[in-house]
Amino acid sequence: MELKDFPMLSEDVLALSSDEPIDGFLAGQAIFLQSYQDEWLATQGDLRVRVNCTAADQGLFSRLVLRDQSRWLLTSKQGSKLLVQYCAPVEVSAMNLELGVDELIADDLYVKQEIAENSIDRACQWLSAQFLVSGLAEGDWLTVARFSNSASQGGFQLLGKGWRADVEQRQDRGLLIKRLTRHSRRDGTFSLLIGQFAFCDVSVAATLNSASQQALLDATLRDSASYLELWNLYNEKEWQTALQRAESLRSLRFVRCEGEEDGRENVWRLTPKSPDDYREFRQRWRNLGLPSDTQFDLGDERPDWGEELAIDESKKAASIPRGTITFEPDCVVFRTASSRRDVRPKQGEGWLYLSLAGQRSVGKRRLAAKQSIDSGKRLTQLRWLLEGVAVPSAGAGLSKG
Repeated sequence: MELKDFPMLSEDVLALSSDEPIDGFLAGQAIFLQSYQDEWLATQGDLRVRVNCTAADQGLFSRLVLRDQSRWLLTSKQGSKLLVQYCAPVEVSAMNLELGVDELIADDLYVKQEIAENSIDRACQWLSAQFLVSGLAEGDWLTVARFSNSASQGGFQLLGKGWRADVEQRQDRGLLIKRLTRHSRRDGTFSLLIGQFAFCDVSVAATLNSASQQALLDATLRDSASYLELWNLYNEKEWQTALQRAESLRSLRFVRCEGEEDGRENVWRLTPKSPDDYREFRQRWRNLGLPSDTQFDLGDERPDWGEELAIDESKKAASIPRGTITFEPDCVVFRTASSRRDVRPKQGEGWLYLSLAGQRSVGKRRLAAKQSIDSGKRLTQLRWLLEGVAVPSAGAGLSKG
């Protein structure tokens, strides 16, 4: 792929102005930014000009320029301005690698209609196009990240253009592409390997032939041990635990919902579909030891316990009736937790199940905070400190506004 197609580039674009001619600068190409004395310099090939950034971007821009790991793309030009995107890998390391491809990967790509011919050669060509950034003066780029868990010894991931490849280290220290998955997230931490890379038949792929190569690769992938990834892993495990608890209780089908007043509260009596279902639901509730103030939801459909935690909140989820329950011999008494008139149990049939709203809210806040730190838009220094990366001193260069 070309640099302009690199999926880890920032979504935001920084505008750099210059008092010097910029006609020779080529959009869609890499650009090098550096601090020199009290000025910022933009370099592309033999061209070099002084640039300034806006006051709003001053802090982010200065920190990025002072990090050796930052990489820049000249997106376009507008008058006297250079519009640039950036990426901020945790590490950048020089390394040459060969990654093995076997018949299983070729079969998988052929079945998914990504390649027209079921062959390892075609699969290798496809992998190069999806995962390698080529045509750069410093060498090709390969984007790597470690798994969020330690189940795979020596394994790591490649991040590409809409795809993720899981890489496994074999006993002979060769690297094998184990599986491919569609991948669109851009918010995680990553590192760059720069050098010469090849995808080739696993039977002829070279191995990591020195301890120094292995150590360098391990150091490049250190971000998986960062506080950010541990925080992310903890958040995911908490969410999965909540899902498992809800799935263990399962849902109760009710066929009638009748409202009545209980003092100043409105309550609804839910008639289960069958006595056996009701008895089993109450037994599962006791086995889980749920407290009396546990929140439950009423829905029109059976819940999906395979839900992934995401920041976006659907309007449907926000309008689901939520409250506490008590058991009577032949029905469940539901007390809504909302005073809003538009959030009420619907008459007729439905499903009663454990609410995940509380865990979802906490998880979403954590996820949003991690993505904000990962993006580098705010608290840039905090991200680098959490990753164990040295933060450049602002005194290394003075900014021009």
